[in-house]
Amino acid sequence: MSSTKLVKTILCHGDNKYEVYATSEYADVDRIIHYKLRSCKNTDGSDGKSESIWLVYDPAVRLPQDPKYKKVSNIDPYLEERR
Repeated sequence: MSSTKLVKTILCHGDNKYEVYATSEYADVDRIIHYKLRSCKNTDGSDGKSESIWLVYDPAVRLPQDPKYKKVSNIDPYLEERR
């Protein structure tokens, strides 16, 4: 049995990132994790500048039911529609 691995990272407009997991780049999608970019203050609190980090927003994005979006190669439009 093949193991699931990270096969694609999609950066969408704004502050969204998706990691797509599957057994290969040509397989059906097994899992999608949605991240949001968040700003936070520097750890030392100096100078008021901020840093940004990716935080898990949805660790189990609903997988597409439509067969045309089930493959890794076709997942981009599905994720763009979710915004």
